[in-house]
Amino acid sequence: GCTLRRAYSLARPLGCIFSLTLALGCTLVRAHALALALGCILGRAHSLSLALGCTLGRANSLVLAFGCTLGHAHSLGLALGCTLVARTRARSRVHSRSRALSCARSGVHSRSRAVSRAHFRVHSRSRALSCARSRVHSRSRVLSRARTRVYSRLRALSRTSSRMQSRSPYSLALSHARSRVHSRSRARSRTGSRMHSRS
Repeated sequence: GCTLRRAYSLARPLGCIFSLTLALGCTLVRAHALALALGCILGRAHSLSLALGCTLGRANSLVLAFGCTLGHAHSLGLALGCTLVARTRARSRVHSRSRALSCARSGVHSRSRAVSRAHFRVHSRSRALSCARSRVHSRSRVLSRARTRVYSRLRALSRTSSRMQSRSPYSLALSHARSRVHSRSRARSRTGSRMHSRS
């Protein structure tokens, strides 16, 4: 007992140190939570700035591509601009290339439309499947409830049939006869034991 008291007295200052460390840990956790919230706010601002930069970069890339195409056309025009025939040929080539580009763009646009329609069809089919699954689940619930009702009715019928059988006159007469036979057999055994004891 003395050793336990000494150990308890030594454990008290250790418990105070443990409580101080717990308090310090709580303050550190709160500071970490504040730092995380500040980081989230800064991350949102950074993501917005990144999105704005991406949109500006796309616009700049489009302008550069347009300038490159104009530069190619201008270089072709300067190279083939010696005669009027060469100029007309260059113009016809540029026009045919523009037509080919427009046809390619229309094909890409039609393909994107077909892809979007396919996505919409897949989404509608998935919705129909989910609706069918919910209907099947509801029907299974209804069937399980009907089964429980049928089982409960069968149990009630079995109980009523057992009660009717126990209350029928034939069963009562049989039970009385059995009790009489049992009482007679007991009486005979008793008389036999008495005669044996007298002899």
